[in-house]
Amino acid sequence: TGILDNHADVVSSGNIRSGYDMISDPSRAADGDGRDADPFDAGDAVAAGECGPGSPARGNSWHGSHVAGTVGVGASDNSDGIAGVAWNVGVQSIRVLGKCGGSTSDINDAIR
Repeated sequence: TGILDNHADVVSSGNIRSGYDMISDPSRAADGDGRDADPFDAGDAVAAGECGPGSPARGNSWHGSHVAGTVGVGASDNSDGIAGVAWNVGVQSIRVLGKCGGSTSDINDAIR
């Protein structure tokens, strides 16, 4: 889902590398555009029925930021969030999931 670049663990982390937003559908991306070099997590919250008839409402997951934090983003001992398991790695956020999930073609292109 991207990364929250304004989160305290991310701002103070020296191991963030430039990333990409590979979501081609602007409505799914929820950031006003398609693919670009900005992996910021615009959120993936949806209203009931937005992802298809009968689909439930759900709040933002911030999944990409959570995964980045688990892998290696974050300064330890800042009393906010978590410190990643590999502090000396470079973390590059490649955003492929947005509102209502993602497309196989966007995920494939991001892997390439």
